[in-house]
Amino acid sequence: MKSLVPRLVSLTHRFLMRLSIRALPALVLGLGAGLVSESLYASGGRVVCWGSNASGESSVPANATNIVAIAAGSVHTLALVENGTLLAWGDGNALPPTSVSHTVKIAAGGFYSMGLRTDGSLWTWGGGPEITNVPPAATNVVRLSAGNIHLMVLRADGQVVAWGYNPWGQTDVPAAASNVVEIAAGGIHSMALRRDGTVVVWGEITRVPAAVTNVVAVGANYDHCLALRQDGTVVEWDQYNDWAVPAGLSEVLAISSGSATLWVAQRRTGAVSAWSWTPVPGENVPPGLGNVCAVAAGGGHGVALVDYQGLEIRTPPRDALVLAGEAVSFSCEIRGAMPMSFGWDRDGHPVSGAPQPFVILPDAQAEDAGQYRLTITNASGSTTAPPATLTVVPSVPRLMVTPDLLVVLRGATASFSASARGLPTRTHCPRSAR
Repeated sequence: MKSLVPRLVSLTHRFLMRLSIRALPALVLGLGAGLVSESLYASGGRVVCWGSNASGESSVPANATNIVAIAAGSVHTLALVENGTLLAWGDGNALPPTSVSHTVKIAAGGFYSMGLRTDGSLWTWGGGPEITNVPPAATNVVRLSAGNIHLMVLRADGQVVAWGYNPWGQTDVPAAASNVVEIAAGGIHSMALRRDGTVVVWGEITRVPAAVTNVVAVGANYDHCLALRQDGTVVEWDQYNDWAVPAGLSEVLAISSGSATLWVAQRRTGAVSAWSWTPVPGENVPPGLGNVCAVAAGGGHGVALVDYQGLEIRTPPRDALVLAGEAVSFSCEIRGAMPMSFGWDRDGHPVSGAPQPFVILPDAQAEDAGQYRLTITNASGSTTAPPATLTVVPSVPRLMVTPDLLVVLRGATASFSASARGLPTRTHCPRSAR
């Protein structure tokens, strides 16, 4: 079934138009795909908080209804209302200026917050000048992330801008952090997810385990890293060790990191898992919590967006151009009642092995080029995202894995192997040396 609500082509329409139906699309900034969303009678949900509440961060106000996005700081919580206004509760420094409106994205850090307006401008509050002085390079922003003492934004061109306090080098963005699709600001480090599913980490943490492959989302709390893989599993690590995640944790759709040690994960079933390497109240998820479509982790409290009506693709996939042999990924941010099913197609042909709101092609070739669409379905019906076009450019073949040096006895059999990427038609010419 196609969307029953017209697709709005600008955020201005989203806030000024009043349609005769109750539900309006909650528009957000897409990753280079324009200011559009696809929805099926989508309207905001309500907020559930649990865990620590010393500053009132888990005391949800009665007017927190029709919520389309959530964020959690150390001791405060943010909620974005469907009409673009912002609610905040908890620590007094977290309360936004009364003049703020027309907000489309939010992020909460240690004791401060950040928002993105419909006109593309950023605003921060609750921190010192190192936090509130937004650098001029922070333009064309499509993603926000707030750490304990620094901030990051992702631009539409895949470049990362970071600022704030920098005792561990967490705002010194490395050259490797290019062609980025997702970011995460931690306490002593920063993370970037590249379009090919690889992860870059800098600051006090730089290590990336070998198991961190085919990544579709990243998270950073004070001194740990988390990666969500395409198969719905997660990997947790720090600079020196790999850490165990809860037994049986699978079918994960989204992850969120707190400012201390808390992790919160949204499962495909609409359930929530939370854990920490040191005990915090936010680990204790309320019994029976379900129908969750978004999660956020604070210092010691968890937040969930529940009972979101209808079905919506809030952030559509963006076009990609890659060299033959390179990896590429497509992803969507979704909202809707669970359970939900997903199906990707390329030019109308199903993409196998992609029953998630994200898909990774590890070795893109000419035959993979085309238009990719995601269709999501739940009890409300189904809706399809605007297409993202993949262009694959022929490239000179290049060795990815070279043959190992072998020492054998005379007359014995020796075998060598190598791996290459490049043109769709590959030839291998063994060469002997004397």
